[in-house]
Amino acid sequence: MNKTALRFIGFILIIIGIFFIITGIYNMLFSSISMGATSGIGIFKIFFGGVFIIIGSFMLYISYIGKIVSYATKEAAPGVERISRAVGKGFSKGYRKKKK
Repeated sequence: MNKTALRFIGFILIIIGIFFIITGIYNMLFSSISMGATSGIGIFKIFFGGVFIIIGSFMLYISYIGKIVSYATKEAAPGVERISRAVGKGFSKGYRKKKK
């Protein structure tokens, strides 16, 4: 699956999950008012809505993680290089002082 499809399907799953949660809460509230036995349907809708949101969020995360990591490595690489040089110089100065 390419990244565009992952993003599209993930977004759709999040929307479906939100819809299930809203309708599940609606069913729970109005079934408790009328004392009906349909509150179990609301619980299942809320559960499946949460599952859809988690799966959709994971799909979006997978599709965007490459961009996030590549940006972070491009921005962090010069800083890490500078710090490693400075630490290396510090160790070499300290080692020379101990040697004498």
